[in-house]
Amino acid sequence: VRQRLVFAGIKLKETKAFCSFHARIYPGCLAIANTEGVVIGAVDGVRKLHIQHVPLKEMPRRLCYYAEKEMLGVLTIRTEPNPRDAMDLEDQFVESRREERSYFHLLDAVTFDVLDQFQMRESELVETIATVSFASLHGQTYFVVGTGFTYDGDMYEELTDGRLLVFAVEDAKRLVLKAEHRVPGGVFQVVSFNGLLLACISNRTACLRCSIRGDFVAVGDLLRSVVLLRYQSEQRQFDVLAQDYTTHWTCSVTMLNDDTILAADSCYNLYTLKYHSDDPNEARREVLEDVGRFHLGDQINRFYPDMADPPAVQLFGTVAGMIGVIVPLTMEQYMLLDQLSFNLNQLRSMPGDIEHSAWRAYHDERMEKEAMGFIDGDLVEQFLQLPAEEQVAVVEGKIAAVPRHRHPMYHSRIAAMASDEDSLLSDDEPGGVRPLEASLAEVTALLEELARWH
Repeated sequence: VRQRLVFAGIKLKETKAFCSFHARIYPGCLAIANTEGVVIGAVDGVRKLHIQHVPLKEMPRRLCYYAEKEMLGVLTIRTEPNPRDAMDLEDQFVESRREERSYFHLLDAVTFDVLDQFQMRESELVETIATVSFASLHGQTYFVVGTGFTYDGDMYEELTDGRLLVFAVEDAKRLVLKAEHRVPGGVFQVVSFNGLLLACISNRTACLRCSIRGDFVAVGDLLRSVVLLRYQSEQRQFDVLAQDYTTHWTCSVTMLNDDTILAADSCYNLYTLKYHSDDPNEARREVLEDVGRFHLGDQINRFYPDMADPPAVQLFGTVAGMIGVIVPLTMEQYMLLDQLSFNLNQLRSMPGDIEHSAWRAYHDERMEKEAMGFIDGDLVEQFLQLPAEEQVAVVEGKIAAVPRHRHPMYHSRIAAMASDEDSLLSDDEPGGVRPLEASLAEVTALLEELARWH
């Protein structure tokens, strides 16, 4: 398909041999032999994911993979009947209270069998989990769990204090609590940092998130946007390098490189901040500059860097269950795709005749700004599905510039189909439809390369 290798996995165990098999009643099939017999079947034309359901019978909250031992650490919340249920015999009214109890489960990453579990204290809510290697313990890896206490039983109320729990996994695949430490606030994130444990703790309602790159730490919270810190190992302290003075209710943050920070807020926006480390002006160095913004339409829970090259590729997961990918572009690629986006928006309307630029504009309770620094991958990849004549029209910039409201939804606006040739935007008009500075083959190759990331 478009000179790309497309594959479909076949989930069979202990396959010994296979070959193509074609008969009148079994056309275009495969014959596969294993230790139990022969299987004859056809590969589905639609590539599908193999999904295995692992019943926990509890609400999963956090997940962590221990690669060295091929284990999973899973934090869950179980709803149980409250033994203090009260019954008012006079009014024949039963107050059915239920309490939530948190657990830490150790699972085999291959079979998903539960190997061991640890029960948290009453009113203790699990918040985060990570594998951490401590330099003082010869680099040995441990599971570290962060919790918070909700004494009124409401998991959404303020966490006044919490615990850090350090677990080791014995040879018998059992959890052993090696250490615990009480902290004055909920523990919202723990990460391994230069052989140490870095924890985001708050005794207020601000939910902290952080991202590490070398000695740099980007910290975000719900009230103060993003702060960039640098760790001084000799003094064992953090120095504040720069911060964003614009208020963002930050939900997740990650560092793309030493100077660029990517963050997401609670209003479903993405934004990027630039640290000018080489600026001779100290005042400008202390301010993180807003260099990109984009409305995603969903709240991001966590960024996760892709292990493949380029290292700045970021995966993310959202509250609604979406998994997405953010890929870095060169300036030349960005300018090309930005013009492609504009041309495509003139070609077809969005459902509901909503302006694409208005939908992707950054907005929160206080302000609205035009999107910049991001390309909508869902939009530009639609180019690959266009008929050949429409692709040529988009690349050559031969699209009728008629006001959007005059056209029905999905009505083509190719110049060849327009009756008034004077309605075409000229190349001299700012922000208008222009020919792309690339051939059709080059545009197609770039989009197919980007599409491979998902």
